[in-house]
Amino acid sequence: MGASHGDTCMSIAIGGTWLSAWKRLEPRELLVACLEMGFDGVVPAPGPRPYPWPDLARNWDDLPIRAAAVRVDSLTEPSQGSFASDRAEDMQRVRSRVGRAAALATTLGTRILILEAPRIPVEGFEEGLGELGDPAQEWTPERHEALTLRLAALRDRFLDVACRQLFDLAKELPEHRICLSESSDLGSLSDLTCLEAILSDLSRYEIGYWARPALIQRRSELGGGDLGETLESLEVYMVGADYSDCAPGQLLMPPGTGTVDFGLLAPYMRGLQIQRPGVLELGPAASSEEVVQARGYLERYGL
Repeated sequence: MGASHGDTCMSIAIGGTWLSAWKRLEPRELLVACLEMGFDGVVPAPGPRPYPWPDLARNWDDLPIRAAAVRVDSLTEPSQGSFASDRAEDMQRVRSRVGRAAALATTLGTRILILEAPRIPVEGFEEGLGELGDPAQEWTPERHEALTLRLAALRDRFLDVACRQLFDLAKELPEHRICLSESSDLGSLSDLTCLEAILSDLSRYEIGYWARPALIQRRSELGGGDLGETLESLEVYMVGADYSDCAPGQLLMPPGTGTVDFGLLAPYMRGLQIQRPGVLELGPAASSEEVVQARGYLERYGL
């Protein structure tokens, strides 16, 4: 597709959540299939099935495809632990995930680690109970507002912990670039105010931002900040973005099937002097036909 393969100039990658569940292809077959569908990158991630991601590196030499990033957290299952927690066992769980992702990134030749904003560890709000992608949760603007008010009183304390823990991670992994991303858990430090506070506090340590427009859009529909405001405010930290769509109770939908405005996103991904990597992230049940259709839809916006 004519793009080179540095960390910030991938044309478009396909995400590991879908890849690890798709037809159980061997690594080389998987890469060839990705190229045939119009992708020049992959973004490995913890998925519904284990996959031998390190074996991809054995096939780089004669195939024009690379890893754009490695995702620390699963997009389909709640992650245990939180780096906004001051409990040692919570942080150890996060460190273990980051360590595995960093080792894989080194093997695959990418610096970028995508790490979800941490859940606020408050009593009665355990992992998964605030999931935007759970149709059983039935989120409404009123329920979202009540949660937001509850968490606002606790936010400063957990922001301080998160910044200290993230600072330690960045010091331990100087060869990698950690990029914060929104979490699908509404009980997390994922809103614009929290992300901006963390990123500005740690700007000297090159903590980046990886946008998830589908999550921003769903939060906006419930009363949170809108997509344009978030992208404008965090563009200076922005390294890349996920391409997926959303609807109430549904995430990881093919672009063009939900409410995300990809025309609004496009200028932030493809400017005159910068070309940020984007990754098509779909649920494991998506068909290959849906992937190809989504790729074609994104091309309308130059993504």
